Amino acid sequence: ETHQGHLTYAAVSPCGRFFGSSGFMSDVRFYEVCFEKSNGNFKETRKAFDLKGHNAQVSCFSLNKDSTRAATISKDNTWK
Repeated sequence: ETHQGHLTYAAVSPCGRFFGSSGFMSDVRFYEVCFEKSNGNFKETRKAFDLKGHNAQVSCFSLNKDSTRAATISKDNTWK
């Protein structure tokens, strides 16, 4: 499940465990990148969490080094 329409921003977390995307909607969607424990090969991606709360398009976002905190910037002139 991805954003409807075009993506406007995407990024990989510094720890490499997640990637996120934002589009013309007011949320950010994050997916977890999963690997096989036995050999480290890519296994799948699965939806991890959404960040919501803006009233307009999210134009940029970032996660901290260990992916425990996030910052978002929106065209509603707010950051969270």
